[in-house]
Amino acid sequence: MKQVKQTEDEVETKLQEMQQQLEAEREAGSRCGRAHQPEEKGRRKERWKEEERMKLHEEIDGLRQLFFTAVKDMASRSSAMEGLAIERENGS
Repeated sequence: MKQVKQTEDEVETKLQEMQQQLEAEREAGSRCGRAHQPEEKGRRKERWKEEERMKLHEEIDGLRQLFFTAVKDMASRSSAMEGLAIERENGS
């Protein structure tokens, strides 16, 4: 259970860091957006932002998958330990 909590804390920390980074990028983008930029530079920036957004989503999905795998593993171990405890009770 400690491992699940640790993994959950790690996922939450990483998510908060990513959200802060995304917010900083948005603010930087809005500041840059006020300045007059050539159209091509704006398109490149939008493409870059979309790529970063996709990377962020992929990383979050990977962390979420890691978390769920850890939870399933812990549930499986818990069930196995429960089964052993029941066997020992019945065997005594």
